[in-house]
Amino acid sequence: MEVSVQIYYVSAERLWEANKPLPQNVHVSANVSIVGLEEAEGKLVLPFVASITYNPSVAQISLKGRAIVSGEKEELQKVQEDYKKHLPPPVGLLQTITNASLVEAVILSKTVGVPPPIPLPSFPPPQQLKGEKEKLTYIG
Repeated sequence: MEVSVQIYYVSAERLWEANKPLPQNVHVSANVSIVGLEEAEGKLVLPFVASITYNPSVAQISLKGRAIVSGEKEELQKVQEDYKKHLPPPVGLLQTITNASLVEAVILSKTVGVPPPIPLPSFPPPQQLKGEKEKLTYIG
């Protein structure tokens, strides 16, 4: 199954005053909803809406688009049947839509000056052995 994602609507709004520092602990949640299913030229077209919300309410990001799915006839029929039965879409399909939406949302979050909607890597502090002094090193 091949999935192509097209985003045709983006909206980002900073709700927190620009001159006021953002809170320390901002929780970000993302939601992707497939809102329809159409068949066109032997492919499936699935319109979707992606929403990213921040808590406390510092910003909101919305995206709308469509996923165009092509592949084996049996695969497409299963996607259609599952949709009609209100079953979740295949993981690969939902992951592709989510990834494309989050990439776009990261750019929008930078534009409005809020934390990106993906977790940034964090590294634990290095552990020292008892009695060992901290060694400073410089690699350059």
